[in-house]
Amino acid sequence: MWNRPRPRPKLTVHNTSRHLSEGERARGSGKFLAIAVVIMILASKALPSSWFAEPEDFRPAPKPVPSATVPIEKEEPPTEIKPAPESIKIEPAPERESMGPAYVPAWRRYAVPVMLDPVKPKLAIVIDDMGVNQPKSREIMSLQGALTLSFLPYAKLSPVMAQEARALGHEIMVHVPMEPLDPLTNPGPHALRVGMTAPELEVAIESNLKGFSGYAGINNHMGSKFTRDRASLNVLMSSLRRKGVYLLDSKTIGDSQAYAIAQEFSLPATERDVFLDDDPSYEAVLRQLAEAKQIARHKGYAVMIGHPKDGTIRALREFLAGNSEYQVVPLSAIIAMNPADVAPASGPAPEHLPPPAPVPEPY
Repeated sequence: MWNRPRPRPKLTVHNTSRHLSEGERARGSGKFLAIAVVIMILASKALPSSWFAEPEDFRPAPKPVPSATVPIEKEEPPTEIKPAPESIKIEPAPERESMGPAYVPAWRRYAVPVMLDPVKPKLAIVIDDMGVNQPKSREIMSLQGALTLSFLPYAKLSPVMAQEARALGHEIMVHVPMEPLDPLTNPGPHALRVGMTAPELEVAIESNLKGFSGYAGINNHMGSKFTRDRASLNVLMSSLRRKGVYLLDSKTIGDSQAYAIAQEFSLPATERDVFLDDDPSYEAVLRQLAEAKQIARHKGYAVMIGHPKDGTIRALREFLAGNSEYQVVPLSAIIAMNPADVAPASGPAPEHLPPPAPVPEPY
């Protein structure tokens, strides 16, 4: 009996988790996770950061950004600026582009053509102040012969009447107002005045000329002060040279410098010899006309200036009807006769001029 082995007691292990509620199990898991997180934080502070860095080879490549949505600008390297070789001379740009060998200046384009008589003395008859008194201006326009008619720019119908005069065979000028010596005398709007800056003078010149087309030149209306001022005349001559037109110095004062400075600029130019009608009477105009004839016989030509006045119109009508000794020519012909008064073919390129406006039918 005693030799029989005793049976071992059966050990029973109870699974306590089966007896835990769902809430108790959740609280236990939460405590475990919290403890694990604290351990990891403490370890990251104590150990080098490189231990936790992700290997370079295992980092994902960045996704490319489509160029259609976000354009990527490429920075260009700076361009090296090399100095010009010493053999290359850099000149300033010309004031106007060259018109080429076929260019014809305005004063020749709009000149009234004439065949010069090699024997007869030449007379150029210039009539100023055209356009203001329309009836008298039209009487002048009706005279036979190649007259040169200078229209005041501030007369309302001057541009229209100038075109009518061209259609009748007369040469056209613009009678540009300029400052006189007497400050109480008004030369008219947009007058060229001493003391204006170069840009102001350019604006005034354009204001006087912009309404006209087909004019061959200009002359001064008044201007006894302006035509003695070299600085002002320099601006005027430069402008006229670019436009390709000629200058007639009316010589409203004896020591006018306009013609001399025009020659310095190689501007086609000439000057007045005789005033016909300072005394507007018919008899006085005849005397002045006789003086012009004498000058023409002496030097081959004479330039006279008159105005649309009764005595002048009568004297010229009679002279033109009975003249056979003298050749009446447009002013451009007088300028072309004198090589010193004509601009050379080379030089500053004139500005481009629009084609002449259509000539209206005369009344």
